[in-house]
Amino acid sequence: MADFAAAGVNRISLGVQSLDDDALRFLGRGHTADEAIAAVELARKVVPRHSIDLIYARPGQTRAAWRDELQRALGLVDGHISAYQLTIEKATPFHGAMRRGELAVADEDTATELFDYTQEILENAGLPSYEISNHAAPGAESRHNMACWLGGEYVGIGPGAHGRVRDLEGWWATVQLRAPEAWLSAVAEHGHGTQRREPLTPAQRLEELVMTGLRLRHGIPRRMFDEVAERSPETALDGDRLDRLIGGGFLTLDEAGLRATETGRLRLNAVIGALIA
Repeated sequence: MADFAAAGVNRISLGVQSLDDDALRFLGRGHTADEAIAAVELARKVVPRHSIDLIYARPGQTRAAWRDELQRALGLVDGHISAYQLTIEKATPFHGAMRRGELAVADEDTATELFDYTQEILENAGLPSYEISNHAAPGAESRHNMACWLGGEYVGIGPGAHGRVRDLEGWWATVQLRAPEAWLSAVAEHGHGTQRREPLTPAQRLEELVMTGLRLRHGIPRRMFDEVAERSPETALDGDRLDRLIGGGFLTLDEAGLRATETGRLRLNAVIGALIA
């Protein structure tokens, strides 16, 4: 931690995931709740900004248990918490267990209830959501995250990291080698662990901006939305799809910009899929 700070790192985000040891074992994490708390307390001493990630909507999780966990988390951090719903990705052990009937995930109603409850607890604690899963006190929002969500440049360095950078030739997507051992060997031999560097087309840039920008509570600023669309008119969003989503109460487009309504935020993946499919 001290070496990170000495190198100029001024913010550390820790993947705590849970403050319950049983939940950590279920999630396949290698640390305990006490170890996570010690790591957070150490981060507070060496960097001016820090955050933790938590996962909720776990099988069998109750409102009361999640409330207690959030209250403990609020005592650990100064101004930022990321809270993500458990999602089951394909080709993972969780996905296989779910298909075999060995894992009962939270149904849509339960997940929605816990989402609303998360918003309520953290907003009342002075950490309103500025993005679908990220909560911060005013001024404590992650500048790195905001750059990612609004189409800015960011450098992915470690194993498996993704980046978006630009030069005189245009925008590039970079991907680092995933396996730590392979990444370390590449860095030792070549000075970096980049596996791929691919150009991004204007259509890809617009699609990424929509996918990430709509996650923000204030959405995509109108100036930015118009600039991307005008720079390459052939990549502009389908007007009929946009009108249907606005008419259905899922999106709003006005002088401030394009953003999801509260109804749209609850169905954001489906809204984005319908807009850019």
